[in-house]
Amino acid sequence: MKKKFNFGNIVTVILSILLLMILVLLLTGHRIFYVKTSSMDPDIPQWSLVIDKSYKTKDDFYNNVGLDDDITFKTESGNVVTHRIIYIDRINDVIKTQGIKGDAAVDASIGFNQVLGKVIFSIPFLGFLVMMLQTWYFWIMLLCIIAAIIIIKSIFKETKNNSLHLKFIMI
Repeated sequence: MKKKFNFGNIVTVILSILLLMILVLLLTGHRIFYVKTSSMDPDIPQWSLVIDKSYKTKDDFYNNVGLDDDITFKTESGNVVTHRIIYIDRINDVIKTQGIKGDAAVDASIGFNQVLGKVIFSIPFLGFLVMMLQTWYFWIMLLCIIAAIIIIKSIFKETKNNSLHLKFIMI
């Protein structure tokens, strides 16, 4: 007996694995962000998903980062930015960062309290999906697509049943 290919089961398995991986990352002190601009091109392209290791103490952070490491931090205005460390003063808790694309300006000095984590790895363009998941119109579109699929399936099912009924009457 030949088994029928079930796309839904494959999608369910893939989503379950992704959710499990995200849960493990979050439980092990990692954080997930996405890069909104092209300031880190070509190393971390715009819309990349970045996985950061967060540090609980200032000493732990300074013992694990150095010049040319990429970090994610929150600016004074509340924006989340991923840039490269170009200067560190551990004693005075001063970190300067800069985007690597072209002649990017040096960011304002930050301290450990603004650092969200050190970039461990990035996945190009997957951040766009994360960004979309955070918007209300994405969820409305998704609900509309699901509703359309349900409606179309029920129309095809009803049409198939009616055509069989009509064939039976004609015989």
